[in-house]
Amino acid sequence: MYAGHFAAVFLLYSYDSTVNSFLLTFGVVFIDIIMGILAYFSVEGFEWNPNGDGHGIELHIPISHSLLSSLCFSCLWGCLNSKHFGILFVSSFSHFVLDWFVHNLDLELYPFSNFFVGGIGLSSKYPRVAYYFELLLCIFSCILFIQMNSYKSLSLVLSIIYLFYLQCYRALFIGSELYSLTQVTPKQKQGRLTCQCTMKAFVIPAIVLGTLLELIPFV
Repeated sequence: MYAGHFAAVFLLYSYDSTVNSFLLTFGVVFIDIIMGILAYFSVEGFEWNPNGDGHGIELHIPISHSLLSSLCFSCLWGCLNSKHFGILFVSSFSHFVLDWFVHNLDLELYPFSNFFVGGIGLSSKYPRVAYYFELLLCIFSCILFIQMNSYKSLSLVLSIIYLFYLQCYRALFIGSELYSLTQVTPKQKQGRLTCQCTMKAFVIPAIVLGTLLELIPFV
């Protein structure tokens, strides 16, 4: 799941446009940013497993993406603005919910519990279905976003275009980048590069999309 996380921002922003957009765009990827930081210290990361489920990328994410950690991190994110605690909590926890649909069985109950509560492996078992599931989520969120915003501004149009750009980027480049990271990069450098790739993949879109949403003149 990639663009689908940012699609959740449109749904939440349609519900309450008074919340700072950056708190939503960073909230939906807060868990992956934590993963990137942990990957830098080789606590979490990716590995290529040709014999694994889906014959590809396997994730080792026992801290950042466990159910208990996701709840705690989401509460922490919600505390950034007590007035909007609920919507900020949902923005962060939506990451776990959406990942549950597409991840392999790598979402633990609590860190290092080895008791897995998800996901259902949609991306590895049915990658085409997973792609269209994410695409439909993007389309639905954009339709609702347009309906809820009576003032059709250029920034609104650009934010929608950018969301679908992220969906295209996911389809065309992310798989090859992960393959290169796990197969070509020396093991001792993978943690640092995983952190860099994660930050580039999530922080930059969070800034761009947050800026575009802030420019929409809601009336």
